[in-house]
Amino acid sequence: MNYIELLKSTPIQVENFLSLETANEVYDIIDNQKNWNVCCNYNQSYDYEKTQYNEGKFSYWYKSIENLDLINSLLKKLNFEFQLSKLLNDKLFLPQSMFISKYTMGDFLSPHGDNALNRKYAFIYNLTKNVEENKGGCLHFIDSNRNITHKLLPKFNSLNIFDVVNTKDMHFVSEITDPDYKRYSISGWIIETDSKMKSKSTLI
Repeated sequence: MNYIELLKSTPIQVENFLSLETANEVYDIIDNQKNWNVCCNYNQSYDYEKTQYNEGKFSYWYKSIENLDLINSLLKKLNFEFQLSKLLNDKLFLPQSMFISKYTMGDFLSPHGDNALNRKYAFIYNLTKNVEENKGGCLHFIDSNRNITHKLLPKFNSLNIFDVVNTKDMHFVSEITDPDYKRYSISGWIIETDSKMKSKSTLI
């Protein structure tokens, strides 16, 4: 399948992206982390239902880890650079601003776009177990009329990826509504290059 062409018109989700053994190993490493940073920009006037998915003032509340040593060690374990290049016609990508995130009860990300800083693709590698739509944490896309065009559940060991240049819809992460739910992911952006992946390698 030519994912590059498909991504020009729609976000995609690739299930069972890596081996189950690797996914579980990375999940355990993330789940045992203690030093989470709270990322928040909550406008007191922000009411999720009343905004009708207006971008307005960008609001968010979640936890993250931006420790490069940890991220690089996980990417080596995932062999992420090589695996992702196989989806994109063996094209080498340059990752940008990668981070690990955790959404728990009350966490959310309001509607916004990602087209900035020469980004080409945004990706989210999902590590959420026991996914249920009514618990929140879904990645939604909305058009200019505020209609939901796509909804991607954060399924364990799945990769969400979308073209931030050609995708005009805004996107948001719905609020977590279950006190025992943990939405884990490794996220970031890709800068397009003209290079091809030469051999199996990892990001260091």
